Amino acid sequence: IECLSRIRNELQDSYSFWTFGKKRPTELPEWISFFEFPSNQKLIELYNETAIFMVTSDYEGWGLPGSEAMACGACLLSTDTGGVHAYAANDETAVICPRGDGDSLTANLLSLAKDNDRRVRLATAGHDHISQYTWNNSSDMLIRCINEHSSKFMGQERL
Repeated sequence: IECLSRIRNELQDSYSFWTFGKKRPTELPEWISFFEFPSNQKLIELYNETAIFMVTSDYEGWGLPGSEAMACGACLLSTDTGGVHAYAANDETAVICPRGDGDSLTANLLSLAKDNDRRVRLATAGHDHISQYTWNNSSDMLIRCINEHSSKFMGQERL
């Protein structure tokens, strides 16, 4: 919230902000729109309208909202949640900041907001990269892995 307040003051009304979840947090300012349990269709609409999607968690495994936003064309700005590295690379497909470093988060958000070429380059690269994560590709990789290692453990025929 502090980061967004600083950005809001700097950029005036150039950007609007939103978040979603179970229940609106009491500390969330009124100028941040809140969507309670949005439908999948509503989330897709929100992601598609978003230029920069921020994930500020301290830790996450696979960050579904970040990867969903990338799939919809948003530029991902994330703290180093650990799991973000499974689907994003700093300054290649996203911007990844140290956890707990509000100054870095603010500086990077401001940089992306002011540098449209960089934002679009990262959003495009992120979209292209995350688009490789399909059920077909995942099942093909699993089958290859099973085939490569099954004889070591089971002495069975390949799939």
